Amino acid sequence: LLGSHKKFMKKIIIILFLSLTSCKTTTPNSNIDSLIEITMSAGDNAVTALVAEDASSQVYELMSNVKNTVVAGDLRKALESYVNPIIEIFEQEYKKKYPIMHSPRTQQESLFYTLEGLLLSAVKGTEKKQVNIYRVPYVFSEAYYLRGSLNISLGRLDLGKEALEQALALAPSNSLFLSELGYIYQAENKF
Repeated sequence: LLGSHKKFMKKIIIILFLSLTSCKTTTPNSNIDSLIEITMSAGDNAVTALVAEDASSQVYELMSNVKNTVVAGDLRKALESYVNPIIEIFEQEYKKKYPIMHSPRTQQESLFYTLEGLLLSAVKGTEKKQVNIYRVPYVFSEAYYLRGSLNISLGRLDLGKEALEQALALAPSNSLFLSELGYIYQAENKF
């Protein structure tokens, strides 16, 4: 068993090395709504990281209103009038269009999620050898986080937990999101 574990880890290290050495940036394909393409490959598997279209100015204006309303102390209005509409826009305009996506804070986090996608496709041995992962604006995972945080503050732990899990689906390594979800687990004595 230990020998097979070492072989598996060796394969992962080789895949990481190959993916880092074969990483390239190319100009976008005109058929794709992207600004940047980064393709990583290892063996027969390839993952292409594409930048989805940016959020509209309306989304950023709504987010600005969230922050101002929270500072003013009206959490319910921030949630219902500003956060929920941002999430509605995301679900209508992005969720259906981009099947595999992440919402990183930084370029490094985006690269990490792309490498993770490559590793998962190689380990799972997926039939689909080419996987596209779209980077969507961070404002959307932040909106799910705020939905979770505001619901927690309003005493609705179940809704808060659900929203935080959705935020983590977009940004699984986000320490702020993980910490807030940890708070819920602590409150539920599930730690």
